[in-house]
Amino acid sequence: MKFKGLVCLLMCASCLTGCNNSSEKVSLSYGSEIDTEATLIVESQLETMINNKESFVVCIYPSETCGCWTSLSRFINDYVNDDTRIIYKISGIAVGEKNDYGLPVYSGESSIAIYKDGKCKYSWHYTNEKDKSIFTTRGEFAKIMEEYTIPPKMIYTDRELLEEHIQESSFNVVHMWSTCSDCKYCFPHVLVPYFKNDVKNTLYVIDLAVEGILLVDGDEDKTNENYVGYMKEFHLSEDGDSTFGYGSGFVPTFQHWESGILKDAALYFNDTIEKIEDQYVITTSFYSEDRLSSLSYLTDDLGALEGTIIDPSYLFIDGEDFSKNPEKYSTIHDPYLIAFLDYYFN
Repeated sequence: MKFKGLVCLLMCASCLTGCNNSSEKVSLSYGSEIDTEATLIVESQLETMINNKESFVVCIYPSETCGCWTSLSRFINDYVNDDTRIIYKISGIAVGEKNDYGLPVYSGESSIAIYKDGKCKYSWHYTNEKDKSIFTTRGEFAKIMEEYTIPPKMIYTDRELLEEHIQESSFNVVHMWSTCSDCKYCFPHVLVPYFKNDVKNTLYVIDLAVEGILLVDGDEDKTNENYVGYMKEFHLSEDGDSTFGYGSGFVPTFQHWESGILKDAALYFNDTIEKIEDQYVITTSFYSEDRLSSLSYLTDDLGALEGTIIDPSYLFIDGEDFSKNPEKYSTIHDPYLIAFLDYYFN
């Protein structure tokens, strides 16, 4: 568990170099209260973050043993232990100086970049004399983080901390899998854009695709007792909550807790669609007529989805097989999730 309380440090504008001369702060997309060191990413992950138009901090290192990196890595680890900002790291050798991501890679040297909406906005590098203290002096890295970034409002947590958080007077969480296709669509297309705004509350994020919950020896198993137990304990399944639980429990599920009591919930996608004669119909949905009165955030124009006839263009159809087209189908579910977010975050 992290201990918060990092003193806000400021850095003079003369220390800035790189992608942009503006001193505008960047609101970071994701944070963590469980990280204890920089998060290693590879090129494919960097590409996804850029394509998703995320805002983030990434440090580029030439090798783990390079002197310009070993000092900086210690400073970063100290920082992430005291703060919720995620600091990513990536090998400059793996990416290369000539890359398609705007990543400032300098041969044999470390550098730091802050990306806003998928584009490099600020950068610093070891070979620049006025930047060198960031890489060699304790506390200088923290200064640029405080000067040029805004702490994120989406924070990764874990089960142990979740059990503590739900006892708070007001707490919001989304349960997800990092491997879930619905989650992979929801986060970049709804959550990342939404949390670029000046929201008043934090959304905690818990990834269930870990050993001890969804994974058993590296394989996903929704029937294992740990996962079934989690769905019941945290009220995602009908067995755990007859009002807000849905089936055996689905993700992404959004919840609002108050002093240990689940007060409200939202679910993205996860409808059952059936072909009845020549029409495609939602036959089962979290947004059922029976549940509507329990969902505080719904506006008058948001009714039950069960019984809704789906335009075939909202689906991928191959003979008798079909699945939802997330880009089109999201127009059905986005208003429900946005209503939840507006109600609890604005």
